[in-house]
Amino acid sequence: STDWMAARMASLECPICCLGFEVEGEGAPRTLLCGHTLCSTCTREAAQARCPFCRAATNGQSVPNYALMQIISDNAAQAQPAGQHTVTLQSHHGTFLCSHGSDLLLSCAPSSPFTISDCGDGRVALRAPDGRYMSANYHRDKGLQLVDHCLDWEKFSLQAVPGKPGWVSLRSFHSTYLGVREDGPGFPVLMPHCLVWEQWRLCPG
Repeated sequence: STDWMAARMASLECPICCLGFEVEGEGAPRTLLCGHTLCSTCTREAAQARCPFCRAATNGQSVPNYALMQIISDNAAQAQPAGQHTVTLQSHHGTFLCSHGSDLLLSCAPSSPFTISDCGDGRVALRAPDGRYMSANYHRDKGLQLVDHCLDWEKFSLQAVPGKPGWVSLRSFHSTYLGVREDGPGFPVLMPHCLVWEQWRLCPG
């Protein structure tokens, strides 16, 4: 079942970018002087101007919203799965993520289910049938590969796609997203944005 994923991903979202708040990183909630809370990325963009809601001057100042971070952390802990879950990942094109040797490819049939494991820090790891993990690599420009360890580069944040139950985006340690090129659906890639091509349907394996 993927119910535990839906429960976790349905948590609070940044009102600007509509991405789920996270305990740390770019998605961590920060509160402006006026009291409105945004994710770290949107807070930086508002820092030199005014609050997008009440138009109050921000003076470039914000503080971490520790209370909200605790709520997110508690929600994630309560929603953790009892074990691991096997799923297939279907792209916007209808193709499925699969593994071949050290490479990640896309197939017309769901031939390679992945095991999703909770990492205990609000992120998950995706393990191929041969036991290796999907990795965003520590070299940002080298894309995706399969490796035999699970460090920060092998952990991804699951984020719900608003209005599309069962669909998620996968954000890497580098804040890039697992996606498929619009003009070439043969290979998965890491993209700097999160649009329709970076959305994946989770199907029970």
